[in-house]
Amino acid sequence: MIRKFVYKTFVITLLMLGSASSSIYAQEASAFFRGLGIEIGGGYNQLLWEATDVDGGKESYDRTAFSLMPSIRISYEFDVFSKINLHPFIGYNEFGGHSKLESVDWFLNSDVLYKDQYRFRNLEFGIYGTYSISRINMGAGFKLNYHLEIEQKNYYENHPQDINGWRTSDNSFLFKDLSLDAGIRLEYPIIQKVKIGAEGWFGITDLGKEEYPIFVRQNHFRLLIGYRF
Repeated sequence: MIRKFVYKTFVITLLMLGSASSSIYAQEASAFFRGLGIEIGGGYNQLLWEATDVDGGKESYDRTAFSLMPSIRISYEFDVFSKINLHPFIGYNEFGGHSKLESVDWFLNSDVLYKDQYRFRNLEFGIYGTYSISRINMGAGFKLNYHLEIEQKNYYENHPQDINGWRTSDNSFLFKDLSLDAGIRLEYPIIQKVKIGAEGWFGITDLGKEEYPIFVRQNHFRLLIGYRF
């Protein structure tokens, strides 16, 4: 699967960088590697969904139940001015949303319960800038998401045809391949060269294709721990 391939690629990259960094530090690390950083983490996601029915009415199908999805990133730090840095980055992350388990109105039997989840697996490319105040760095940025894979899972309980449990559906045709986010970031060093970062990324483009009567936007909030060479 694509996700396993991406994970393996990043693990191999981390091992190579770790091996390279040990020998480089033994020879007084080069200026290039001193700006390189690696972060891993994850966070909570929201999928905000509005659909238009045949009469022009609007229905909300937000998926905001608590869920955790992973993120891994490689970045580089450039000093621009005193206390101001730029960080271009590339990474892999997942966002989407989960709905709550609740009764549905498309069955006469009110005992039928339903929930679903969407998971977008992405490569991300972006940049953020930070300003240092005391030991805290704060900043903002933009990133482009390329959607590698989009997965939907449906879950039923008490289904009249006994279609219970999780089932996977392919609704990727509803969505675009690219999306754009704007974000904010706070980071704080916990030990030398190790920082913890908190981010909020807010979707500023519609994930849904124009030919379908939906407007879909996402937000995701991340905690990451990173090491900068």
